[in-house]
Amino acid sequence: MSEILFLRMEELGLGLVSLLRAAWIIATLPILVACLPLPGLGWFRRTLLGFAKRGKILQSNSKLTVPQRFFSHFYVVAIFWTTFLLIAVWFYAIKMLPSLIEQDLFSTITSHLTGGSHAFPLNKSLSTKEHVYNVWLSVFLLLLMEAQVLRRFYETFYVFNYSPSARMHIFGYLAGLFFYTAAPLSLCCTFAPEVFNFVKNLVAEFIVRGKDRMSRPEFNIWIFVTPFLTLRWYSWIGGAIFLWGWVHQLRCHEILGSLREKTEKLEDYVIPYGDWFEYISSPHYSAEIVIYGGLVVASGGGDLSLWLLFAFVVANLVFAATETQRWYRHKFDDYPRLVPFPGLAWLHTILMLGNRGKILQSNSKLTVPQRFFSHFYTMAILWTTLLLVAMWSYATTSHVAGGESHANNVWLSVFLLVLMELHLLRRLYETFYVFNYSPSARMHIFTYLLGLFFYVMAPLSLCCNFASQVFDFVKGKGHMSRPGFDNIWMFVTPFLRLPWYAWIGAAIFFWGWVHQLRCHHILGSLRDKTKKLEEYVIPYGDWFEYVSSPHYTAEIVIYGGLVMASGGVDLSLWLLFAFVVANLVYTAKETQGWYRRKFEHYPCNRYIILPFVY
Repeated sequence: MSEILFLRMEELGLGLVSLLRAAWIIATLPILVACLPLPGLGWFRRTLLGFAKRGKILQSNSKLTVPQRFFSHFYVVAIFWTTFLLIAVWFYAIKMLPSLIEQDLFSTITSHLTGGSHAFPLNKSLSTKEHVYNVWLSVFLLLLMEAQVLRRFYETFYVFNYSPSARMHIFGYLAGLFFYTAAPLSLCCTFAPEVFNFVKNLVAEFIVRGKDRMSRPEFNIWIFVTPFLTLRWYSWIGGAIFLWGWVHQLRCHEILGSLREKTEKLEDYVIPYGDWFEYISSPHYSAEIVIYGGLVVASGGGDLSLWLLFAFVVANLVFAATETQRWYRHKFDDYPRLVPFPGLAWLHTILMLGNRGKILQSNSKLTVPQRFFSHFYTMAILWTTLLLVAMWSYATTSHVAGGESHANNVWLSVFLLVLMELHLLRRLYETFYVFNYSPSARMHIFTYLLGLFFYVMAPLSLCCNFASQVFDFVKGKGHMSRPGFDNIWMFVTPFLRLPWYAWIGAAIFFWGWVHQLRCHHILGSLRDKTKKLEEYVIPYGDWFEYVSSPHYTAEIVIYGGLVMASGGVDLSLWLLFAFVVANLVYTAKETQGWYRRKFEHYPCNRYIILPFVY
């Protein structure tokens, strides 16, 4: 009966987690679409702006609005909801501690009676330890959220002096209520069904037995505190980041609140100065991003729900900050903050180390020839081949160790490694037989080392979930039977059982694969060996008709295909894809700038990297 109840709770938990993640994705996508400079989407951007604007950037004649002071409703709801979740999860965590201690005692006795053998499975005890730790981690995150919403509630009444004309759209009001309901729940959604069931049982016990007959655990203040001392280092780093943003947001809000004294006209607006206002137009939004970034770090960064919450916060606040900046410039002719992040010039200097080839300054030091790209692919092919052979061999026996579901996931990793192997083999071929590198084409040693790092980590990310098992298998420590290799079909047939999304992802992969090959051939043909190797000309053909760096576009398509083929549920692959996109978008922007400086008649209709978008 207990196992059935556990499975039921697990199903409810997965359902709630999926629902929350879908809600964050649905809430974030319209903002991202509105940010795209696509022709024909101006009406969508204007509509979303009409919903999102508030305060000074909302037109006074807008309909379906409520006073901006209704912000207090958000924090009242958030305080009650977060407090309820915090108390419920905290008491649930305390209730779990005795069972954990009993299991530890049972495990110790069992170990002594069996002479330290593993005749009894103790993995359940270990999983319970991790479960209890994660519950206490959720309590810690909810404490941070409670501190945030309490401060925002205080600011609403004692810091801000809202103008009587400051209003917000009813849609923005409803979105705020949704956010402050879903955000605290996202911090503990994995355990929410268990906690709600725990609370329901307590209420039922109270109704049936009455207050006097309910069991009262002995109160010990240390039970409420001691488990926090076992939190891992990243939780405290995340907590420090959270408090850093928390303090600066309070300072920035006090600066905004002090601009409009109650004795002066409430309709007047002035330029704020002080704290982070010296650098950016919306530092209170920046601090909010830091706050939620701190929550992600404190959680360990392994929960996709928190990443989606953070993505919504970033998208929403960047969108709002852009409009605020535009309003300031329109309102004040001498508005000073023309550069959003002047304090990050040092970061741009570091990123410039990633330049190579024609966009690398000729006087750069600590460089190596760009033809050393071949080192990346030689090393990557050897490494990927090793992983592929090991995974393929392990896959033929994984059904013995982990069942059909486990075997299917292993074969999916083999499939991804096969795609990666094809990509690397083609890149090595291009390095020797397609490109004619200029003798002056060089890259920074930092880029060289980063490339080596990337081509070690990228193949490993495709199979990291099974890496430890595979390494044990290769070393001969896996307790699995070795099948005979006399049937070639045992290496091929499992691919026919791959899910549909694996083949769609492979099709996307090969679409990018083919176009990258074409674009590289076009680049290689521009500099014939019989001509000067120092000359550069404008490339034409294939995707070069639309973007300046189509080979980078194709690379993004290739790794996007890998994410699609994996099913899109592995955070490691999403982070790999995010790095590829960020790196190539930055490099493509630098390349576009070089082309426009180099060629006076460079085609003005070419986008940087994404056709019709960017």
